[in-house]
Amino acid sequence: MGPLNVILGPMDPDGTTAPLKRLRVMFKAGVKDFRKTASFFPSSSVLVRDMVEPLKLSRAKLVVEFGVGTGVITHALLERMAPTAKLLAFELNGTLAEFARSQIRDPRLEIVCAGAQGLLPELAARGKRQIDAVASSLGLTLMPDRTRHD
Repeated sequence: MGPLNVILGPMDPDGTTAPLKRLRVMFKAGVKDFRKTASFFPSSSVLVRDMVEPLKLSRAKLVVEFGVGTGVITHALLERMAPTAKLLAFELNGTLAEFARSQIRDPRLEIVCAGAQGLLPELAARGKRQIDAVASSLGLTLMPDRTRHD
């Protein structure tokens, strides 16, 4: 792993999205609306590893991700999930949600353009009551106190 991969994130398994492309998309989205992005940079390889490794994904049936961004962590989750598992991923920023949808074509993934507050209604709409693992890249320090504690 080269130094750019540590900073900009890993290459996608299928080679469709270079780290610099993700950086460009994330940076533009952050400049346009930082409150809905909370970062100018995609997750690094080190952060991806540290967030995904502790999760017990091999037996998970439903995994939830908050803050898809450009999909770096999403890819890592899907790589470790069972073929029958589902990943329900939330992204508040519409530009990033569309980018991630265009880059990740996996039938186990559904990206919802909504905040974390939409979790319970989205679960109910799918008849789901149990989540087996959660990964969150939410910018908690940028949220109003009331939203953070709800």
